[in-house]
Order: sequence, then structure tokens, then C-alpha cells
Amino acid sequence: MGGYKASVGKVEYTIMSGVALVLSFLLALASRTNMRMLLAAGLVSLAFQLVFDNLMTYVGLWKFSERYILGIRVPFIPAENLAFGLSLMVCTVLCWELLAKVK
Repeated sequence: MGGYKASVGKVEYTIMSGVALVLSFLLALASRTNMRMLLAAGLVSLAFQLVFDNLMTYVGLWKFSERYILGIRVPFIPAENLAFGLSLMVCTVLCWELLAKVK
């Protein structure tokens, strides 16, 4: 059998992170999320992410393979990681607001 080898390259991971971020913000716009709350949560999340993720990467607890990232770092963590973290935060705010509407 020809050995099929699945691989994810630099572009795919960057695209997935970017798509997750864009879709999260489009969902926020479509659901009429409170943009002030989203911005505040985004700034707090970004601040913690920049401090914590950079610290964990700097001391060597986290490692990112250069094979899967573009190489743009802020200052130690890949830009793709920031995009992923921000999309998680946006989705968290969306879930919070949607659950509040269910009550």
C-alpha cells in the first residue's frame, strides 16, 4: 500500500487559526453580541494571554514547532496561537450571552 501520510503545513495551521477567528467574530456580529463587552473581554483575554503564554513559552513549558507556524511571534508565542486564543474568548462570550437569553 502507498503510505498516505497526513501532514499539516504552515499555511494550513495559519488558515485554520484565521478562519476560527473570523468565524467567531462573524457569529458575534450575527448574534448581536454586546460589542463593548466583547472588546473588554478581548482586551483582558489578550493581556493575560500575552503574559501567560509568553512566560510558558519562554521558560520552555510550551514549545511550538517551526514546521507548523509562519514564524511571526509576539514576542515568543506564534501569531496563530494568539488568533486561536482570541477566537476561544469570542466563543466564550457568545455562549455566555446565548445562555443568558435562554433564562
